[in-house]
Order: sequence, then C-alpha cells, then structure tokens
Amino acid sequence: MKPILRRRSTEDDGRDWMERLVAIGLELRQVLLAHPSVVRLLPGRIPFGPNGLRLADHVIGVLRRAGFDDRLSGYGYLLLMFYVVGFAGQEVAFGKGAANQARLTQVNEFLRGLPADRYPDLVAVADDLTGRPGLTHRFELGLVGICKELAVQAGRTESP
Repeated sequence: MKPILRRRSTEDDGRDWMERLVAIGLELRQVLLAHPSVVRLLPGRIPFGPNGLRLADHVIGVLRRAGFDDRLSGYGYLLLMFYVVGFAGQEVAFGKGAANQARLTQVNEFLRGLPADRYPDLVAVADDLTGRPGLTHRFELGLVGICKELAVQAGRTESP
C-alpha cells in the first residue's frame, strides 16, 4: 500500500504543537474523505501498517517534543485518530457532492417542520445545523477543543 499522507519531518517547522496537530487532523480528514472505502474499514481497527505507525509516531513525537508526558502524548494520538476517523465516517455516510446538498436540504426542511412546541430549541437552530460555515469549520472547532483540553490536562495555559 502506498503512503497516503505526506512524509513528515520530526523537526520543528516553526509552528507550535497545536497548529501542527490541527494541520495533521485536517490533512488526515481530507485523505480519508478522498478514500471513503478506507474510512469504512477503520472503525474498530488500530492502523498498525507502516503508514499508520509513521503517523502514530509523528503525532506522539509532536506532543512529546512539546513537553507532554508519555501518557498525554499517547492519549493525544488516540483522541486525534478517534475524532478524525469518526467525523470522516459520518461525512462519508452522509454523502458528498450534489447528493450531500440535497440531503442537507431534506434534513433542514424536516427539522424546520418539527412542532416548535415539542422541539423549540432544535427548530430554532435548524438552519445553523445544516448551513454555513460548513463541516470543515465544525471539524476544526472540535479539533481545537481537543487540543485545548490536552493543554489543560498538562497544566498549560496557552491557547491556539
């Protein structure tokens, strides 16, 4: 199997650990979306092939060199993988392209048509759930949240 992620340098590239982790997560998500059959195979499996091992070593190395202990470095890798694979899996299941937009329209119409007296909050946010900014923005929001909590767990106070 050929590598689907670019080879990574373990040296400092001028970005802090959060920027690097977010960039890795964004790139991995794009790779997975470009290879939907891979996304369907990953849940429940640990990617221990050569590419998966390189990725694991790289992510753990970014965190260790940033001063995280071994436990949080390992957790950071697992959280990144679980989050990216889960998010990409939902995106692949939902569909891409024109079918995606048609499905979003259907979901929006369904949510807006719910009885507001029974589901007032869901009806109120229906347009925000299915509108812009899109999934990349939402994905990055969650990824930054994971990074911030890793920083909290490590006793750091920096923010992205």
